[in-house]
Amino acid sequence: MLALFSACDCGCLTRHGQQVNRSEFNSTPRSIHNGQMPISLKIASLSHHQKYQAKSAPTRHRICAECYHKHSKHHSTPANPMPPHITIRPIHPTDFAAWKPLWDGYNAFYGREGATALPDEITQSTWQRFLASSEPVHALLATRQTPEGEQVVGLVHYIFHRSTTRLHDVCYLQDLYTAPAHRGQRIGAQLIQAVYAAAAEQNSSRVYWTTQTTNTSGRALYDKLAKHAGFIVYSHEL
Repeated sequence: MLALFSACDCGCLTRHGQQVNRSEFNSTPRSIHNGQMPISLKIASLSHHQKYQAKSAPTRHRICAECYHKHSKHHSTPANPMPPHITIRPIHPTDFAAWKPLWDGYNAFYGREGATALPDEITQSTWQRFLASSEPVHALLATRQTPEGEQVVGLVHYIFHRSTTRLHDVCYLQDLYTAPAHRGQRIGAQLIQAVYAAAAEQNSSRVYWTTQTTNTSGRALYDKLAKHAGFIVYSHEL
């Protein structure tokens, strides 16, 4: 079987995206594609878990995996690195201690802290509703594995309710929060998509949510996953 080689712009030779010795190339028959180099090669990503194929073109450089890694050490890293593996799962009765700091952070974002913090009675009641099968209130957590064990890094709460314009329940995504240290890794998007899946399982035909107009970072994500229908929210406390 003939080995396919291509030339790296750094001057080395590559085979299937991996660097090889020039002496090995010199000992290989030169009848490969009549002496022409392949027009593409594969390079390994920084994570070593995926490979990307870059087609050669006059405006692009071809570079092998080893040269790519050497080059990357001396230059800035990508703005959006590959996120760690995230698991989205239902909440468990033993999750309260891990859930509570995220719940407090979410409430603080909306000004419910200090003198205006939610009474503990509400927090405890909300938690119990998550665990009751008769309740329409549900919760999912985003978790990641660390050397110390599972770490909870995000939450989403959603509620099914009737609608006067639909036969099936609709789904209100009420709360969404990602720990500040783990933002920018698409955790919020994964949580929203998990609610979409849960709603679809219940034959719900609509998922919706509200946010403040000043929540620019959140809205940048929401605009990619849903449609802003133009409504504004009025409320009156009783």
